[in-house]
Amino acid sequence: MSWKSFYKNHQRNILGTALLGASFSTLYFLLARQGLMVPLTAIPEVVCLTGCPSQQVLHIPPTGKELLNYNKPLSQLINSANVKEKTSILIEKSKYRLTVYYNQKPLKSYYFLCIAGR
Repeated sequence: MSWKSFYKNHQRNILGTALLGASFSTLYFLLARQGLMVPLTAIPEVVCLTGCPSQQVLHIPPTGKELLNYNKPLSQLINSANVKEKTSILIEKSKYRLTVYYNQKPLKSYYFLCIAGR
């Protein structure tokens, strides 16, 4: 192998790497501009380098395996007109339980069947 062929191959490798880098960066910036990729300025927040606060727990799951208010319908438990703004649901897959919360307090819970692959 002569130095001329080595130099030509080395030049081709550098040129190919530069073209590949330019094409990837152009594609990245086009996708980031459309909102399909994370912008460079948001990467520290996404990777949590800026000291991310711990997420506040929205629901505290009920303890034990008993179901809350199993015999009562929800219409008897909630006597308010603004149900949608104050109602939320917690789904615990590991316990096969769905709990309905009203004003962030557990109101009623159900068991559910989780079928794999569906």
